[in-house]
Amino acid sequence: MVGMWNSFEMRMVGILPWQIRSSMRLDVLRSSMLSIMATTLLFIPAVLGRVGASADLIASYYSAGYLGVIFSGACLWPMRKWGMRVVSLTSWTFGRVVWFLGVFVSSAAWLAVVISVHSFLELWVGLVNLKILEKLYPAQFRGRVMAFVHLVSAVVMISFTPVAGWILDRYGYQSLMIIAGCAGLGSVVLVAQLMVRVGSGLVLEERLSSDLVSGLWGDRAFVLFLISIVLYGLGSLMPASIYPIVQVNRLGLSYFDIGWLGFVRSFAWVIGLIFGGWLTDRYGGLRCLQGVFLINTMVMLPYVWASDGWMLVPSFIAFGIVIAGSELWISYSIIELADPVFLAEYTAVFMMLIGARGLVGPLLGVGLLRIGLSQGYLLLLGSVLTASASLVLFPAIAFQNAKAKPRR
Repeated sequence: MVGMWNSFEMRMVGILPWQIRSSMRLDVLRSSMLSIMATTLLFIPAVLGRVGASADLIASYYSAGYLGVIFSGACLWPMRKWGMRVVSLTSWTFGRVVWFLGVFVSSAAWLAVVISVHSFLELWVGLVNLKILEKLYPAQFRGRVMAFVHLVSAVVMISFTPVAGWILDRYGYQSLMIIAGCAGLGSVVLVAQLMVRVGSGLVLEERLSSDLVSGLWGDRAFVLFLISIVLYGLGSLMPASIYPIVQVNRLGLSYFDIGWLGFVRSFAWVIGLIFGGWLTDRYGGLRCLQGVFLINTMVMLPYVWASDGWMLVPSFIAFGIVIAGSELWISYSIIELADPVFLAEYTAVFMMLIGARGLVGPLLGVGLLRIGLSQGYLLLLGSVLTASASLVLFPAIAFQNAKAKPRR
């Protein structure tokens, strides 16, 4: 069994220095536990719909999930005072303990509150993740290693998604939330060990400098990257409240049905990650993101005409590829574009922007529905916005190439 794993690992990432390989294996185990928690989160909108949540509540849930991202810049102050390690581990520990509170709630509103608190504590310190990746993996190995870690995570999701659907149908969401909480706490222990390996790399500049402010907003490639992320996010999030309503109310899908569609999504995720490292090394993060933004249009369009669950299969396949690409190439692009001295600050600006986008997007979608825009037209509008995000990256790539910045 060990020999098979070593052979598979060698085929995917090639020869690595032992210290990097050891860190990668620890990262794989951590990410696998997070995949169990992430799989549970993917079912939450359907759970909310099943316990009676309205479109407004679901849209509010999506928006509230981005509050932590909006306030990610605020974490820089306590991190400078007490350290990135202490603040992030404390927040993640409390955030994952919150899962256990789900056992004691039965209303849609309180369930949304519990998960929103978890999301806030999880995301507002999320910039630490990129700092860890940048310090653990040198540039020449980073694309392959990141793709491999995400690949194993996807395999875990493939295995767990139908199981999670079965648990929901048989035992209810409370049991699944207990499992998610246990897996989340296990991952905290593992990320603490990774932080020990990074050591003094988890430090911040004592204060923001004028060089950071002028450099960031004068970096045209990064600014255009941010604009594309806003367009992509708005296009994806504005129709977000439509998906669980179509799945549960129009098509009458059970948790088990949604679980198998999630299995298809995760399988597509695996395929995307198998080729993700090679594509990253060949084309770079920004050009790969262009393809992801175009594929994202196919996440939305099948909901326009779907009359049974099978007609959503193309959407879930596209969603799997988008998950693979966005997780890998957005993070990779930030590391690629940012000044390494100010990576945490660049990441904080990025996260605050996508947080504001995430807060506005779902509510804007609901507002358009209320003033009479049909679900079909809202889905088409989302497709146009995400396709526009791909176009914005053309000049961003040109500016990045013009800088001729060496890859770190």
